[in-house]
Amino acid sequence: MLRVQNHIHTFKRHTYKSTGNEVFFCTDEKCSFKIDCALALGKLTYCNRCLKEFRMDNVSIRQAKPHCRACDKRRIKDPEGNTRYVQSELVASEIAQDRVESLADRLKKTTVNVAEEDI
Repeated sequence: MLRVQNHIHTFKRHTYKSTGNEVFFCTDEKCSFKIDCALALGKLTYCNRCLKEFRMDNVSIRQAKPHCRACDKRRIKDPEGNTRYVQSELVASEIAQDRVESLADRLKKTTVNVAEEDI
């Protein structure tokens, strides 16, 4: 009788050369769990970077070593033209902060202009 292992898997993708089929397998040395990549959608797994739990989504099932959205990195260019990688959460927060400040500034300017015209 096979012993069932109840744990959260840490996945890594493998492609069979003979058939081209892609499967995720658990990297735990005592676990022999394998699942087709398409069927891993929605499964609970550990992030390969920060080791926190997350659910597999459309982006993570295409990665060789799936990681959560918090560990996702985006390529950006510096003002000097150099390319560097930054976590996407940091980029999104900086963009949102810039947008909110500029919107607030624009609203202040328009309310000041309207108040001056009324006088």
